[in-house]
Amino acid sequence: MLYRSVNSQRWDGVIVAGTLEAKGREVAAHIMQGHARLPHLATVAARAEALSSTVPKPKVDALVASAWLHDIGYAPALRRTDFHPLDGALFLRRKGWPKAVCESLTIPAAGL
Repeated sequence: MLYRSVNSQRWDGVIVAGTLEAKGREVAAHIMQGHARLPHLATVAARAEALSSTVPKPKVDALVASAWLHDIGYAPALRRTDFHPLDGALFLRRKGWPKAVCESLTIPAAGL
């Protein structure tokens, strides 16, 4: 099992911090370990954090989590449809992630 649930405090023996952003970073690092896109995810997340002052405070956590997670569908273990935005969103939805985060992977800026 790659990741139990967004509500779980443990995943594969690792305690995951409580914010969506922290969970997004940890999930991305685990799922994309060794993948060439992981540095890109970190860059996008840093940019989202830098722009967070332009987003209502309650939505910043989901924005930065989405940035960390937006390309996880490229991971071979998540491939179901061969369309990486959908594969990533479907995985997150099965794991209980908020609708806004799941949709943001398939529709840029949706729900955020």
